[in-house]
Amino acid sequence: MTKKALLWIIVSISVICLSSFILFSIIKTGNSDPPIEQSAIQIAHQSADFNIYIPQNLPKNYKFNETLSSYSNNVLTYTVIDNKNQTITITQQEKPEQIDTESFSGLRFDTELGKASSLSDNNTLSTALITKDNVLILLTAQKTTNLDSIKAVINSLQKL
Repeated sequence: MTKKALLWIIVSISVICLSSFILFSIIKTGNSDPPIEQSAIQIAHQSADFNIYIPQNLPKNYKFNETLSSYSNNVLTYTVIDNKNQTITITQQEKPEQIDTESFSGLRFDTELGKASSLSDNNTLSTALITKDNVLILLTAQKTTNLDSIKAVINSLQKL
């Protein structure tokens, strides 16, 4: 084999290898979709030790934005906001053993999900709810929030 033929074979093999590498890189890049970021509610739904409740059919003046949620240490937190920019922050976790509805103080009432109690201090209206499947749901709002609005938000909560 001549030097010219040997050089031709080496160049051809190099071009084939380089072309294959470039083609593989293009195919790999072209087919890869960007990772889909999951919301905290989706993550909680997949990994929490308790059922997740999210608002469905909220009162017309309230909105729920799933992207404004967090999930950490087995506690889910999200917010609903009304048309006056007043918020109700909702946290959910598995009910601790030492908490029961008899330990609640304040105004007690029944909901479709379970027993609740509402209590207000200087600036905050807090409502605790233990669902029939032992999820502790806390709703915190400005004191000016109407208790009927809190009840309406509770009644909108549906299990995922």
